[in-house]
Amino acid sequence: MAPKSDTPHVLPPKNLDPELISDLGPLLSAIDSPLHYGAAYAFLYLFVSLCPRSTPGGLTFTMRSTLPIGAGLGSSASMSVCLASAFGYIGGHIKEATFYRDSKITNDSDECNFIDKWSFMGEKCIHGNPSGIDNAVASHGGAVMFQRRGNSLPSVRTAMRNLPPMNLLLTNTKTPRRTATLVANVSKLVADYPKSTAHILDAMEDIAREAYNLMLRPFLNANGKDELLKLIRINHGLLVSLGVSHPNLERIKLNCDELHVGETKLTGAGGGGCAITLLRDGIKPEVLTELENRLEKLGFESFKATLGGKGVGLLTTNDSALFKKHDGEEFY
Repeated sequence: MAPKSDTPHVLPPKNLDPELISDLGPLLSAIDSPLHYGAAYAFLYLFVSLCPRSTPGGLTFTMRSTLPIGAGLGSSASMSVCLASAFGYIGGHIKEATFYRDSKITNDSDECNFIDKWSFMGEKCIHGNPSGIDNAVASHGGAVMFQRRGNSLPSVRTAMRNLPPMNLLLTNTKTPRRTATLVANVSKLVADYPKSTAHILDAMEDIAREAYNLMLRPFLNANGKDELLKLIRINHGLLVSLGVSHPNLERIKLNCDELHVGETKLTGAGGGGCAITLLRDGIKPEVLTELENRLEKLGFESFKATLGGKGVGLLTTNDSALFKKHDGEEFY
């Protein structure tokens, strides 16, 4: 099958191409693992969509990740962003970056928006009906207020500038789950109980807006931090009511509550994966160590983290010697 893209700056349609899906089916039929299937599907779909028919010779692609798979940390979105960036560059949709000149992809550049939109198509290949928030954050970096509206309306993404530093504890339960399955379960719950679930979803939107307004403050004082902690607790309770928690996530929350270190909620699609804990100010080091030891005994892995981070970047060079002089970890 030959790549089909010949036009620069082509943007994706709202939905996956049914004809292309049909063409890719025979190439994917032998893959049994859902994780492998989703990755291969996204790879082929984006490659065929973005790379020109005249791509010369064979190509080798190598992808490395420090994110655990299926843990609610956006590993699929990160992969989709990398694929959209690489194929967008090969297809001539993204201008060449250089090692010597400042030609980075800025948060609001055409290239970054292009990557965001196409990586969303990769997410559709993997999850079916993703929200779009993971690929938006992976593309643009930092933190965003994201609102997905109806099919006929575009999603709203609002950058959160001057985000105050906030310390988190990220805990991986190492319990795998399939986002697509969890999303489908919630969709069924909404269909079966439309009025009740509508109130839950409306409450979650209100909580997100209140948290957004709090985090826009240039200085988040103690009262503001306490409000944010309460909102996290309420948000997790609402997610539990939608059936997307897991006993291991509740064990993390129980230990955090017992030691009074902060408030904990599930992240990603839930059902396993990771929990995030917004830490209170002034926690004694020995208390945090006690928590980490407890979580380790339960078989979990915890990491200290902060909100925010950089978005997509692209480094290319025609001089391969440059890459030999630098450790690959310098490039992101």
